[in-house]
Amino acid sequence: MIKTLNVLSHQKLFLEDYTTRHLALVAGYGSGKTFAFCLKALDMASRNVGYMGVLMEPTNTMLEETLFPMWEQILEDNGIPYTVKRTSPRRYTLYFDTGKTIISMRSAENYARIAGLNLAFVGIDEMDTIKPSIADLCWKQCQARIRKG
Repeated sequence: MIKTLNVLSHQKLFLEDYTTRHLALVAGYGSGKTFAFCLKALDMASRNVGYMGVLMEPTNTMLEETLFPMWEQILEDNGIPYTVKRTSPRRYTLYFDTGKTIISMRSAENYARIAGLNLAFVGIDEMDTIKPSIADLCWKQCQARIRKG
């Protein structure tokens, strides 16, 4: 689904891993973690058509300044048709030949707001920057919501 890309070796390992249940990409500043995160999310969306996924950043500001621009650029670069509801939470509907996938973008600081969702996948970018007590509760809530796909 994703066009041929030149990615770094650590990004390639992350993108090609389909067996690790709780996958993380740990790397230094400027190593392309958010880029790889978006590519992995797009891949998961294409593999879970008909279901919903959630992508998180630590704060709403990081969603606005980091995730939304990168995500939309990757969708456009890969020719993925999508619509976006620019409310809070921002919701993307991706259209694939086999159907659609919904991606909801949330802040980890408001993790409790995913209660009640039935998800196929969840991704959290920059998790190491979230206050540990919040990160733990956010992680537990995310794991409890993965039920589909």
